[in-house]
Amino acid sequence: MKLSVVKIRVTICLMIAFGLFFLSTHQSFGQATNASIRGILTDSSGEPLMGATIIVKNISTGFSSGTTTNESGGYKIQQLPLGGPYNVTAKYLGFQDVVRKGFTLNLSDVITIDFLLQESATSLDEIIVSSNSIVKRIQQMGASTKIAAGQIKNLPSEGRNFTRLTSLSPLQGAGSLNLGGQRRTSTNVTIDGVNFRNTLTAGEVGKGPYTISQEAIREFEVSTNDYDVTQGRQGGGSITSVTKSGTNEFEGSAFFYHRADNLQSQYTIQGQERDADFYNSQSGLSIGGPLI
Repeated sequence: MKLSVVKIRVTICLMIAFGLFFLSTHQSFGQATNASIRGILTDSSGEPLMGATIIVKNISTGFSSGTTTNESGGYKIQQLPLGGPYNVTAKYLGFQDVVRKGFTLNLSDVITIDFLLQESATSLDEIIVSSNSIVKRIQQMGASTKIAAGQIKNLPSEGRNFTRLTSLSPLQGAGSLNLGGQRRTSTNVTIDGVNFRNTLTAGEVGKGPYTISQEAIREFEVSTNDYDVTQGRQGGGSITSVTKSGTNEFEGSAFFYHRADNLQSQYTIQGQERDADFYNSQSGLSIGGPLI
């Protein structure tokens, strides 16, 4: 009886210790979008401005983040939520504030926004510059194809499985997950930066009806022969996907797909009358909005 009491006390102490550990951990994990904004701040003479403040804000969601420039006047803000429009503001003491507007981030985008600040002896109104012609993708090793939200929404796919849309990529081989002529098990799949491969089936994504709904995917990218430090666990290629996130406005979508038996042949491949029915219905919806 005493031994059982001791075991119970030890178990309670361990539970309390683990609870305190997790409560004291301030690091949080969210979507891995690989989207970032970077650039350089200089004055009118071309000298870099160290310690300047950079603030990025998503107007749709209210998300805001910031950083300061280094000794070379450079800055970089990584893993920003997808969407937009984003405003980027540059501030430095003794200089006029500059705001760049109207930027939209997609999966793996790297937007370069450089600022030229003018000295200001008195308080002046901020300068607003709008532009849509900025190159948002850095040069990548290997080949890649990005499947955007519009394609995922409008193109038909069997079972509403987003991996079926890899056929839009010229890099795909036979089958939805065969990349670069390799087996399906050589393809690495990540959802929001988290590995999605099934370790019980040699790494292949777990099968079954609608493992993850296509309605939950915002966009994804198919890449092969990409051997930089951000890629791993792949022999043929990788599929990097990001799920949807809401804005400050309530919005949603719904779908219903039906496969009718009357549209199928009444005969089997052997030419005999078939008895099996081929009815199949699939429905779903997605709802997004602000978290208060």
